[in-house]
Amino acid sequence: AQRNEELTRVAVALAALPVAQREAVVLRHWHNRSVAEIAEHLNTTRDAVTGLLYRGLKALRAQLAADEDSRCLPPRATKVGTTG
Repeated sequence: AQRNEELTRVAVALAALPVAQREAVVLRHWHNRSVAEIAEHLNTTRDAVTGLLYRGLKALRAQLAADEDSRCLPPRATKVGTTG
């Protein structure tokens, strides 16, 4: 059950990435493609792929860390008698 929850969190975080970043990350880390192969597939340069991977992984880490942090926080308190 925990594994499925983790996979769902990763899938949601991946879906939030821009298309090119998502493609680069999936090709590199799930299909074990080289940077050169990804560059050819995306019709771009190796340097561009390196940037896509860097930004994509940075965004994934941030999203997954934020999800983890939000799971550890108690529910937000609300004042009785106020509307919100």
